[in-house]
Amino acid sequence: MIENLDAILSGLLAGDYPAIMRFRTLLDRPQKVETKEVTKIVHCVKSEAAKDNSYALWALALMHDEEFGLAKDETKSIALLERAMQIEANNAAAMVTRANFYIEAKNLGKAKELAERACKLGYAQAAGLLGYCYEVNENPNIEKAIECYKLGAQLRCGWSAYNLGRIFSAGKFYPDYKDYEDYEAARYWYEKSLELDGLAAGDAANNIGILYRNGCLSNGILTCP
Repeated sequence: MIENLDAILSGLLAGDYPAIMRFRTLLDRPQKVETKEVTKIVHCVKSEAAKDNSYALWALALMHDEEFGLAKDETKSIALLERAMQIEANNAAAMVTRANFYIEAKNLGKAKELAERACKLGYAQAAGLLGYCYEVNENPNIEKAIECYKLGAQLRCGWSAYNLGRIFSAGKFYPDYKDYEDYEAARYWYEKSLELDGLAAGDAANNIGILYRNGCLSNGILTCP
């Protein structure tokens, strides 16, 4: 059973960042949501989206995309996101989700543009997404990616912390990352990802184990790189 579901939904509809993040977590972990709660969420979000509430439109798009009580419909999700951004120009959550669709469509230019806008609004996931755009570009800029991921981690984005760990531990396998090889820094950021308890936490724990197993790490007290 979800604690304070009514407060989460109320905050979501008001564009409250902590509520938006809690709502996002619900969708990421559907196994923890009871059927009657899914029904309530769907009814509330659809009702408010019909009134053109920008954050309800974003939530509805996400629910369609992740099949949370609704059928998957990418076309509808994108249309809902576009409408959400049209109604509320500063809806950073909609920007980031729309940017992810652009990434899936291999349009990094549009994704980066939206990520930059959302990042300026202080949206944690936007910083990580912007870092990803710099990293996977045709002309990768790893320094800028690290800068963005660190900002995201400072804003408590576990995925950003995970990506820092990945960059600092990838040199053994990927020559482009050799100059950034720093296993102690990798462990620090993987453990930070665990602390933040994001979706990347499981992979972070696994990668720490791999670093120890490969003899890349020894026990010791960590300091922030």
